[in-house]
Amino acid sequence: MTTAALLPTPGDPLLARYWVRNYEQTWKGEVDQLHVLINGGWGAEDIYRDAGARVTVVPSRIGHGQAMSWLLSNCSADVIVWMEDDAFVRQKGVIRERLELASSGFIVGCPRGGMDPVIGQAAIEKWGPVVGPDGSSGHGFWPTFLFGKADAFRETDHRFESWTWGPGETIPGLGFTVPSSMTTDTMTAVAFQLRDRYPIILDVNYKEMDQKVFPGSAPWFHAGGLSNDPDSMRDGIDPQSNEGRDWAHRFWWWRRIGHQYDPKGQDVDYWTPIIEPWINWDDR
Repeated sequence: MTTAALLPTPGDPLLARYWVRNYEQTWKGEVDQLHVLINGGWGAEDIYRDAGARVTVVPSRIGHGQAMSWLLSNCSADVIVWMEDDAFVRQKGVIRERLELASSGFIVGCPRGGMDPVIGQAAIEKWGPVVGPDGSSGHGFWPTFLFGKADAFRETDHRFESWTWGPGETIPGLGFTVPSSMTTDTMTAVAFQLRDRYPIILDVNYKEMDQKVFPGSAPWFHAGGLSNDPDSMRDGIDPQSNEGRDWAHRFWWWRRIGHQYDPKGQDVDYWTPIIEPWINWDDR
């Protein structure tokens, strides 16, 4: 059995160094291969190659879902874990442990909503409510810390991206025909197909940190990137709203790795006392 981590990334060199430092100090060796697709940028390829990764550079940006499909189609490993460049592992052994579960035929993933409420209700009617160990709910999966046999993902329609379903279209796996245009988020369409075919083990993404009480034993966390629509940073955003807290979280991380931001109305230090104790590698 061969294993691989698949990482689509825009290829920011500063973030690449930070991610690779965590990889090398915490979980390198728990996968046989690291495959990286640098999506629409240059400058970070040697950073990943020096860490032993197989790197492909796409100079003109393609969609996140297309990048994921390319990585899957060009990977020969038997079992895979999907990663993102804002996802960091805290404990040795946790990646290997879940890859072993996946090798037995399970999909190990973190539940996520990520869909029109009407589609979400159809999923509940088919499979019942899905609630993860931390209370996170939804029939989709986060596209990081997601483990399974590569063939399980290959058997899907590779619709990894956010997708808008037109009136009268039927969603594979879910079997629901949408009455009007409705959208699913990244990995949701594939999650329906996986859920319909494979046993699922639910895990915790450790991303929406303001909404939960976290144990010190959390194996990893998903810091959050800067991929939201720029319109969401409009003046007047409430720093105490979920959206405001999420942006504070994201900006905190980007400032931590070297980018300087001072967003109007945001407390960029909000997350400092929460996240600092979690760091288990020297990032100085």
